[in-house]
Amino acid sequence: MNAQRPFQRVFPLMRHRLPFSLAVAIIVLVSSGATEAAPTTGAREQVHPHFTSHGLVLRDGAVMAYYVRKGLGPTLVLIPGTYDDKSRFLAPGYVDQLRPDLGLVVVEHRGQGASWPPPPRDKCSVEEYANDVLAVVDQLKPSFWYVSGHSLGGMLAIEIAGRSPPGLCGVIPLEGWPHHTVEKRAFPAPLTSENEKAANRKSRKDYYELQGWTAEQYANVQQIWSKWTGGAAILAATEYPIFTIWGDRSLARLPGRELLQLPERPNIEIAWVHGGGHNLMDAAFAGEVARLTNEFITRVERTLSRAPAGGAGRRPRRAAHAGSRRCRFKIQQGAVPSISRPSGSAFRGHPRLHG
Repeated sequence: MNAQRPFQRVFPLMRHRLPFSLAVAIIVLVSSGATEAAPTTGAREQVHPHFTSHGLVLRDGAVMAYYVRKGLGPTLVLIPGTYDDKSRFLAPGYVDQLRPDLGLVVVEHRGQGASWPPPPRDKCSVEEYANDVLAVVDQLKPSFWYVSGHSLGGMLAIEIAGRSPPGLCGVIPLEGWPHHTVEKRAFPAPLTSENEKAANRKSRKDYYELQGWTAEQYANVQQIWSKWTGGAAILAATEYPIFTIWGDRSLARLPGRELLQLPERPNIEIAWVHGGGHNLMDAAFAGEVARLTNEFITRVERTLSRAPAGGAGRRPRRAAHAGSRRCRFKIQQGAVPSISRPSGSAFRGHPRLHG
């Protein structure tokens, strides 16, 4: 039986017709923080005790659910993958290992978790999904922020870098492909039987049916990755520090930048998590991903030409953020120092760290 989404309890217009003015009034109250979402049920709907639930109504009437942990330092915006919701990031071992001063925002895609409804066909693209995330960021208006995402979320993070939004300081794609061909070229999958492929397809379809999607909506979302072709141009031009994190699949020889489709630029780094695959946010690897994320943000803070007054862990003075609120970078060798080889489980047994 499909568990009812929390915002469906607060917003009955999702499933039942209400006078539009009344529906909007209810939604605005929640999106402004005046009313919290109703308690949720089920493991996937459990909100982390340090996060509060919020909803934002987009111009087309869709509701974007997002979850906030306040912090005195910069904000880290987290974007799940195609088949995930907030639970991918809020599971133990990841957010609890991130710097405690970081403000955190987890955004759920349309039709996932508490966001509703699923995207219509004209909204099923990396560009439109990025617009949704930026709408939430614009609602919150963080002074300085970073964006990270897993899988499709990592592709959105790269797309967002191409928009140069105010206050963005760095991008952390987690297995986020610059192009959909990266997976097959850089990480050839082991041979899979036709029965296994059919079972995987059925599993994904069943998941969306449980989420309340129609067959047409499910078909539309399957084309998101292949339609996006802007990653290479963005990475070739952006001045933001880009820190890509990949699972090494226990490969004896790691794929280089050409196969990963990452240009040889000093602001684009590559880190490998030993033993991980595309499942970087699983419990076995999430702590290492959090540690690498912390190191990257701390290093970028030290190199910003307009660092927040007072340093990490203290609220920046307003005077330091007047104007465009843009982090400024000079792309030159050494502008964003490469990280040294960690002593932990990541990189173990590998000859070098790409970057």
